[in-house]
Formats: sequence, structure tokens, C-alpha cells
Amino acid sequence: MSVSTLERKTAATKALPVLPSREAALAAVRSLLPKVRARASRTDADRMVPQETISEIMEAGLFGVATPKEHGGSELGFSALVEITTELASACGSTGWVFGVLAGHSWILNFFPKSTQNEVHEDGRSLSATVFRLGGK
Repeated sequence: MSVSTLERKTAATKALPVLPSREAALAAVRSLLPKVRARASRTDADRMVPQETISEIMEAGLFGVATPKEHGGSELGFSALVEITTELASACGSTGWVFGVLAGHSWILNFFPKSTQNEVHEDGRSLSATVFRLGGK
């Protein structure tokens, strides 16, 4: 196994921080804002959030804000999720949007059967985005 493969594997299995409170989550997101703001024009030009931004958000434990503690998350609830999304969007609207989709859909996963939650959260770093098609009359 090459060093880079070993490093990636180690990073992928390293436990993410569990944020103990809304205040800790807000402090974590605020510490990222200068980097997010500095990449905002690149994010818009590339039409995607840079991988390093996604990694920084992940490593800060922010994607787990609405994830149940039993799955390695912080379980801080929907209002904390909205506050964190708003903070990120204040530095880069696109980054805030992507975070809100990924973390928000992770929150929706909490309504799925436990077996589904267990499968998605198995590696502790899964991100999910869903598509809703509203229809009817």
C-alpha cells in the first residue's frame, strides 16, 4: 500500500469531532469563515465548493451537527443546523447552500429506519443529498 493510499485510508477512518454544544459548533464554523470567504470567488468560478472546504467542514465535525450521537454525530438539532448554514452562507452563499443541502439531508436521514441509518453512517463520513419531486394536484 502506498503512503498516499495509507494516509487516505487513515483519514477516512479517523473519528470526527463531536461538538458538545451549539456554541462549540458556532465557534467551529466561525473559525472556518476566513478560508471560506477567501475561496468564494473560486467556488463561484468553478461552480463547485472546493474539496478542501468540504474537508475542513468535515474535519470540524460540522456535517455531524444533526447526526444522532449513536452514529458519531453531535445531535444538536435543526436550529443549530440552520445557524451554521447561515454563518457559512455569510462568507460564501454557494458553500452555505451546499452545506445546507448535505447536512440538511443528513438530518432527514434521521427519519429513515434504523437499519438505513446504520448503513449510511457506517463509515462516519458519508454525505447524502436527495432529490424531492413534489407532485400531485
